[in-house]
Amino acid sequence: MNPKIGSPRRENVSREIELLDSTNAESLWENIGHEVKLRADFEPIMSTFLYATVLNHSTFEGALSFLLASKLDSQVVTSMAIREIIDEAYQADPKIIEAAETDIKAVRERDPACKSFSTPFLFFKGFGQLILELLSISISFMKNGISLFETLFSKIVKINLFFLVFNK
Repeated sequence: MNPKIGSPRRENVSREIELLDSTNAESLWENIGHEVKLRADFEPIMSTFLYATVLNHSTFEGALSFLLASKLDSQVVTSMAIREIIDEAYQADPKIIEAAETDIKAVRERDPACKSFSTPFLFFKGFGQLILELLSISISFMKNGISLFETLFSKIVKINLFFLVFNK
């Protein structure tokens, strides 16, 4: 058994993350960055993931596109190509980012089990799937990308987006 599990240090880090007040930081992104830095310092085994996903990015949009593209990465289409498609969708519909931020704040506020803003961003499957659905709808109205994005997305969530988008 790991002696660090349940240790006072772990409880202090959890309490510190829980006590972060969104009014102290200028943005949700600053809160997420602070929380993730605390996690990376406390859990070195996770630090590579945390740095790659959050701490190496200067914006919420950049980190979100990295996270989503890494989930959609395939042998056929690289995550960089997928990020370009996602970035085009952000530019076509900036409300996608606003919706993502609103969802994270709502989860943090309403879910008693969620003690931080970074938890839904990094670990909640439903959050990523919801944002991917918004992206797919946006991309479907752009001139290219629907078949590719639909195929990649359906591999993850096991649903056919074309049916969702065009049969409402």
